[in-house]
Amino acid sequence: MKLQILPLLSMAAYFAAATSLPAAPSFTVIPLERGATTGFSDTVADDHEGGWIDAGPNDLGVIPAGSRNYAGVRFLVASEKEHPGRTCIVLGGPERQWMPQEATIPALGSKGTPVQGKFLYLLHAADGTDRADPNALGTVTVTTADGANTEVPVGTAVGTVSVVYEDGPARTFAVRIGEDAGDWQQNRGHANAAMAWTDYNQSTQVALFASRFPIEDKPIRELRFRAGGTTWMVVAATVGDEAPLRPIRQQTSITRAFHAPEAPRSLPTFPDGIRPRNVVFCFGDGMGQGALDVASMHLWHAPGRLVMQQLPHATLIDTHSANQPVTDSAAAGTALACGRKTNNGFVGIDPDQRPLVSLAALAHARGLGSAVLSNDSLLGATPASFYAHSNDRRARAAIAAWAPKCGFDVLVGSAAHAGFFRPASAGGQREDGRDIVAEMEENGYAFADLPQALATLPADRKVLGLLGGDFYEGDTALAQAADFAMRRLAKSHPAGFFLFCEGTRPDHGGHGNNPETLVSGVVQVDWLVRKALDFAIQRGDTLVLVTADHETGGVQAVAGNGGATPETIHFSSFGHTGAHVPLYAFGPGAERFTGVMDNTDVAKTIAFLLQLPFPEQR
Repeated sequence: MKLQILPLLSMAAYFAAATSLPAAPSFTVIPLERGATTGFSDTVADDHEGGWIDAGPNDLGVIPAGSRNYAGVRFLVASEKEHPGRTCIVLGGPERQWMPQEATIPALGSKGTPVQGKFLYLLHAADGTDRADPNALGTVTVTTADGANTEVPVGTAVGTVSVVYEDGPARTFAVRIGEDAGDWQQNRGHANAAMAWTDYNQSTQVALFASRFPIEDKPIRELRFRAGGTTWMVVAATVGDEAPLRPIRQQTSITRAFHAPEAPRSLPTFPDGIRPRNVVFCFGDGMGQGALDVASMHLWHAPGRLVMQQLPHATLIDTHSANQPVTDSAAAGTALACGRKTNNGFVGIDPDQRPLVSLAALAHARGLGSAVLSNDSLLGATPASFYAHSNDRRARAAIAAWAPKCGFDVLVGSAAHAGFFRPASAGGQREDGRDIVAEMEENGYAFADLPQALATLPADRKVLGLLGGDFYEGDTALAQAADFAMRRLAKSHPAGFFLFCEGTRPDHGGHGNNPETLVSGVVQVDWLVRKALDFAIQRGDTLVLVTADHETGGVQAVAGNGGATPETIHFSSFGHTGAHVPLYAFGPGAERFTGVMDNTDVAKTIAFLLQLPFPEQR
């Protein structure tokens, strides 16, 4: 009998324990589009028409729409497609007085009924908190955490939010700078501002913060927002139960196993003063010295063991852009492709928006082979710098339209943003009806959509690849595509070629503070370098270069176990930094890459070695 009773008692105890667990917090989202003042995206800076903070492409267009959990709270981010220009509240404050200074949102849930809860949660951020005017807009009576009312200067806050109840009274909170709100471009949380979301908007790393304010648990009629001492941006609002705010956490462990390449046992030497026939320009987006240290220590239990670090010539590259001490990929890519500084966000043009000529274009014009490969989209800022010209790196449809004009022998990128090569009528994203793939096929290109399809393309046609499959994530897929391109170019252009090949994942690992993605990206580039070295050693006429556009994440590896492995991986940023990046070189002409070089000098030196002088720019 006991054998039958004990399981029943155990099951009863289980259900008793299960029913005693605390219930998950309940949330009710408040749609903002009923009182929104602007949208997430902008095109022209400072035209006083918005959207976002009227800063042009430096906007919030990358925020995903829909209901999602941020910092442990459910928020609803309005869809810009469904509510164009009315997705968020942006109050200008003293710096942007042409913008609204107040906004009111009906406190109705998705079913149109009044909401209530114990706490108000905001998903929001501010701009220019370091420039806030503490004397702006006078004072206001606000409710403190203990329920008391007090007078505070509005300028010491990014703004105030008033919760107006159905029975009349309101409760007003000051959203304090450095306490309840963070600057959207500083990626640093505060006591009541948990960093809840971050992404790279193609101009800079941006962030939003979740904050919590105690309110009375009774029906709410509306929320009233008022500007404070700086610009305040509210993306979503929710009321609900008490829930701890959980900020984004850095990933600190690496669990994936990697198959990394080994360096050649020896490398031949070359006399100074000779020129290469071919240049293979290997590139890791965001791949700074810290990323190399983390990867080498994780893979080989010692620094300096990567294939690229065995190349006999090394230097450091200065990366600043024409208008910022910290570059973005567009300005750095243009400098490395065209030998000229330009502004952040500009692709293939100078600061005065005049078109520049790239190394690949010069090689093509001289009759040499020319190729651009990336496991990022071909519309990414760095590969685009070699064939396109735009004052907005995010203008993907316009950048794709430059591809048929370049005439390069090989253009290969990932399938990301492939829709901008196809018309909307065929399932693409082009609104002008153009089919870029079809146009290029008519002009002598063969098309591939998977890495394994490259080898099947006719030898007498140029190559356009928008590759899916494992091209982005596979450790060796980029190297295999580069091997295909090198051997194809060597046959079709015996006089020489220029090949640019980018691995994009180090940048993604730095932006996400994700060491596993970081190491994955470095491994991809190291396999690329190994393939390039094999080709160069076999031929003896090829210069191999390896560098980056900038450093991302402020990565630092702190050694443990006597220096054998990275005990701690520290990220000081979610964005780019101004740190110099290394450059490694092997082959004819490698000795010219020495000392500390500007990124424009890298392009100029390649042009000199291939006898491709850049035209003088007026």
